[in-house]
Amino acid sequence: MWSGQGWNTQISADNSLNGPVITTSNGSLLSGITIENMQVNGNRTNQTSGDCMDMRAVDQSTFTNLWVTQCKATSIAFTGTGGGTYGYNNTISNNLFDGNGQNGLTFSQNDENLITGNLFKTLSGGYNILDGAGLQSIQQNTFEGVSATSGTAIYEQNNSNDVMANNTFDGPPGIAIQVDGSSTVMTGNNFYNCSNVLSD
Repeated sequence: MWSGQGWNTQISADNSLNGPVITTSNGSLLSGITIENMQVNGNRTNQTSGDCMDMRAVDQSTFTNLWVTQCKATSIAFTGTGGGTYGYNNTISNNLFDGNGQNGLTFSQNDENLITGNLFKTLSGGYNILDGAGLQSIQQNTFEGVSATSGTAIYEQNNSNDVMANNTFDGPPGIAIQVDGSSTVMTGNNFYNCSNVLSD
């Protein structure tokens, strides 16, 4: 377990790190880790590339009460192993993602995750959630368009069987939900000030 004492506990990228602030190995699956109660700051203006957190090959792990901010690219990128084994069954809850250059959460070879109770703000042209794996449960999140200029809230990219339930979309600058897959369940979502609610 890696636990701070709240958002005053801050881990920041050095100038010109140009890589992740926190990362895991992509060798074998890493199970049961917890990262919670801290701020992860990507120091975006002093980087040319890099995510804040690259969670490679994690499963059955918990990421909660984090403020992930000022990332050059993605807040948290979830992937599988270098050999192609999927990560799965992680919980991403009650976090704030803001001020990032591209994306909030991305999923590639990492599925069956619960994404709930998060706040996504200040999108800059990418995606709040970019799901390239499928079988995600995306519930009770808030997607705000505050200070955002372009971008899509949720993009289901070439996969299937996501559940998107009881989320709030408050003025995302682009598309609220973009679906490029099949067997997607959408229920109980609230849309306010959305210029484009759904694209498929």
